[in-house]
Amino acid sequence: MTVDEALEIIDVALAPQRLNALQELIFKQCWKGLTYQDIAALAGYDNDYIRRVGSQLWLELTDLFAEKVTKSNFRSVLRQQSHNSDTQNTPDTEYCQKSNPIPDFPSSSVPLESPFYIKRNLAEKRSYETVVRPGSLIRIKAPKKWGKTSLLLRIIVYAESQNFNTVRLNFNQADQSILMSLDKLLRWICLNLTNQLQIQSKVDEFWDRDLGSKVSCTNYFRRYILSQLSDPLVIALDDLDRLFEYSQTAQDFLPMLRYWHEEANNFEVWKKLRLIVAHSTEAYIPLNLSQSPFNVGLPIQLQALTVDQVQELADRYACTWTKGKSGRTKISCLCDLCGGHPYLLNLAFYHLFHKDLSLQELIDDAPIPTGLFSSHLSNQLFTLQQHPELARHFKEIVSVEQPISIPYVSAYKLESLGLIRFEKDQVVPMCELYRRYFRNCTSQF
Repeated sequence: MTVDEALEIIDVALAPQRLNALQELIFKQCWKGLTYQDIAALAGYDNDYIRRVGSQLWLELTDLFAEKVTKSNFRSVLRQQSHNSDTQNTPDTEYCQKSNPIPDFPSSSVPLESPFYIKRNLAEKRSYETVVRPGSLIRIKAPKKWGKTSLLLRIIVYAESQNFNTVRLNFNQADQSILMSLDKLLRWICLNLTNQLQIQSKVDEFWDRDLGSKVSCTNYFRRYILSQLSDPLVIALDDLDRLFEYSQTAQDFLPMLRYWHEEANNFEVWKKLRLIVAHSTEAYIPLNLSQSPFNVGLPIQLQALTVDQVQELADRYACTWTKGKSGRTKISCLCDLCGGHPYLLNLAFYHLFHKDLSLQELIDDAPIPTGLFSSHLSNQLFTLQQHPELARHFKEIVSVEQPISIPYVSAYKLESLGLIRFEKDQVVPMCELYRRYFRNCTSQF
């Protein structure tokens, strides 16, 4: 191993930082076997100063490699690091294919088999405990791209492991003409249900215009679907917020789900039904607080990823710069920038994995209009432009460094958009990315 190869290992591990000129000089001369006194005379520095800089260098490398590094053992440590790199990392394309799968671009839910899914331990535990309870209802809510569907899919898999029947309906698959009509929507649900369960449809036999759509649908579930199933039935309704755009349909449909859930207390047959609904909280923005879609069942509010979870995600993306104290500092900087937002973090790690940019470049360019997060930021800006009162309060929040108080309704809606978070009874931007971006474009909203 040459000294340049050793320095390259350090540069990769330290990225986006690197040794300064004096540290590199000391490293190279120590590699040749020179003493601190020799290096001081060669470089024209005080002997004690070179000794202090050298000692600090070994401490930094100790943190970097999570192994004690000294002037006497640093060559063997670097050789071992080179060996580890050769077995894991050569060539880069082979490393991606064999040791770590190449990540997909983060644009939708995380596939079940993906190693890039980070468990939401508490949310998953409570969901698994609840879905097995007779007549249960689980509500998964969060802003867009926070992992609602990813969690929902895993609850379905858990239910299937319990030998439950499962059906998943995504409201984005329903035509606009269907969502505008309660009757069409309920028939669409019933037909999809029997299709996925692979049983004969008898929708026409149970539909009675005089009784109305809701009673007809309820009878179809109670007297036909549930009565013939020996095992529980889990129905997962994904992207339910699509329905909120059609207020009249939603006002009739949502109380019916509540009724089914509550009937499990009265009739044995309804205990077979378990409901899971997932919806984006952005849908709350045009609603009055009194019109919130649900207040029954188990609420699962997805939280931001913690520093430890982000560290785990970085490891799964095979990031090499996360070791030691300096690596922990970089992870914390990335968390502060993205606020633990799962999509933003996956997007960042995806581009870091492919070496499209360095971590420092990502952090520096994050809030500019052509930065990595520009599409996401412009969507948030557009939403604020449609709601001047929210925009006015958000300007106040991003213009100061400390938490402030704003009217509760505005705070609730800005939190639903994922733009802010509460600190006790005051609010701050959800992340530094939002503070920096929106502070620079206050004239646009």
